[in-house]
Amino acid sequence: MIQKKSDFPGKVGFWSGEKFHESVLRVESSVRLSDGRPLRKRVADAYRPAFQDISLRMPTQTLLIALDGVDFNSCRLAQAAGAAPYLEELSERLLTRPIPFEPTSSDDAMWATFQYGAGLGEHGRYFWKRDDLSRKDAFRYCDFGEEHLTPFWLEEVFAQKNIAIFDLPKMRLAKPQRGFHLANWLVHGRYGTEGATSSPPEIAVHVRNRFGEPPPSPCGTSKKSFSEAEIETFVGHLLQSIDMKLSAATHYLFQDSWDIFMTSFKELHCASHALWEHLPNEPEAFISSPFHRLFQATDKAVEKLIKIAGPNCKVCLFSPSGMSANSSVTHLAEGILLEAGKQTTPGLQRLIKGEPYHIVPYNENSLAVRIRWRSRKDALCSALVKFMSQLTLEGNKPVFERPLVSQKVWAGPAAKQLPDLVFPLRAGLGRPETLYTATGETITGEATALRAGNHFGDGFCYLSPAFHEVLPGPEIRLEDLGRAVLSV
Repeated sequence: MIQKKSDFPGKVGFWSGEKFHESVLRVESSVRLSDGRPLRKRVADAYRPAFQDISLRMPTQTLLIALDGVDFNSCRLAQAAGAAPYLEELSERLLTRPIPFEPTSSDDAMWATFQYGAGLGEHGRYFWKRDDLSRKDAFRYCDFGEEHLTPFWLEEVFAQKNIAIFDLPKMRLAKPQRGFHLANWLVHGRYGTEGATSSPPEIAVHVRNRFGEPPPSPCGTSKKSFSEAEIETFVGHLLQSIDMKLSAATHYLFQDSWDIFMTSFKELHCASHALWEHLPNEPEAFISSPFHRLFQATDKAVEKLIKIAGPNCKVCLFSPSGMSANSSVTHLAEGILLEAGKQTTPGLQRLIKGEPYHIVPYNENSLAVRIRWRSRKDALCSALVKFMSQLTLEGNKPVFERPLVSQKVWAGPAAKQLPDLVFPLRAGLGRPETLYTATGETITGEATALRAGNHFGDGFCYLSPAFHEVLPGPEIRLEDLGRAVLSV
């Protein structure tokens, strides 16, 4: 099929090889944006994203694309292997900045930091489940209790901005004053069980009916390995997901003149969790890996969206964290805390009843702990930090990085919702089956199956030079990114 606009004076559309399909705009009265304006919709048989006439587009001031969970080193490897030529072009003509990684952060925490423009101590979301302090050993789910927090796009200074939040991950649904918000469609780790939701709600209905439901994905499983057939099926579903997101995002880019249009691609995040062991270290081997096709498809999708947005559109392309081989001591956690309780000072043991510590939900590559006895919190924190710092592997190698104490590291009104102590694992730790205490005791346990890859290392950002004044430093804090990009 080729574009044949010039053969049909006064008409715009595409030539299918058999007939000319005229592109028609009409008002779809049943679908309206949050400020009441009707959503302009192209008739279904004329909609073909690959052949949309770019002269029809309405100007988009800023395009923000999140490449969720895309590791910078893997991205550079894909560029060297020829799988991501457009991303390589962007790296050469845009500003490249690291996004520092907090070693205890789950992606749940990172996306809350981005949405609210606030640190962990201010928003309080550490994991997709969190401690419910009103009930012992019970947990809240997802973004429950965040209704009092304000996403950066709802700040008064941006009230007149026309904003599309088109399916960013792990976002609490929050209606812009102008525009719309779609959530939980094609994202990694959807919150809740409802599937795609939106404000206004008609957007999600339209997206699900027209573009479909998410293909299946095994990225949340702890399967040790996948067969070639399973990998092929998995990659096929991820490629389908990229096409669906590109088609839908293209459709909505054409619907209005956006001050900012935000969207994301989650497929390399899913692949990195499940297939990290299939990611080679050399460009020559990269070509035959499953990541080659995924980077190719993502690269082409990014290129199409940026070109549709137009040459004057400012671009922000980012990933909030890197990825690495996964590590865990989950299978040893109960034994670790049991031994830690035994080795508290005799004075503390007389003052408390039962076990002093308990594990709270956490990302695999760290250990998160809450103190049961709040009246002795400081003393118990100090005792546990000392015990954990002396835990070693065979050969006297330490297990944990420097521990983080919430009340010291994450200041803010929501710090009490966070674990009291977080112990990041040493990089490359793997899944040890034996640990040694300072007193010569051993803690043993059989390693369980685990996702191959996990969040680790700095994220990155490609930025149009226009953003240099609002983000001038050598690195970008995630809590500053959204507000700064929208302000230009």
